[in-house]
Amino acid sequence: MQPYDHTLNGFMFAIFGLYDYYELTKSDTVKDILRATLTTIKYNIYDYRVEDDISYYCLRHNIQDPFYHKIHIAQLKYLTNITGDSYFSAIGEILKNDYWEY
Repeated sequence: MQPYDHTLNGFMFAIFGLYDYYELTKSDTVKDILRATLTTIKYNIYDYRVEDDISYYCLRHNIQDPFYHKIHIAQLKYLTNITGDSYFSAIGEILKNDYWEY
């Protein structure tokens, strides 16, 4: 088995799926998992940040791509919208300011 890549946009897309599933089921178990995934993003988002540059696509390869950097910012904005937690938009702004061409 290969090591995990820890791909940021993929993890956040999975969170969106969990959120949609929670909205359909209102399951306490799904709510707990959703909260755990949001906590994981909060604790690890800075690992993807490259100060004054493009964020990492994944942690295994340290790939930087402007397309995915923009996706990360949009996803963080969406996390703010679904959670009401301004922490995510604040991080999105930091990433936005890191890459001046955004």
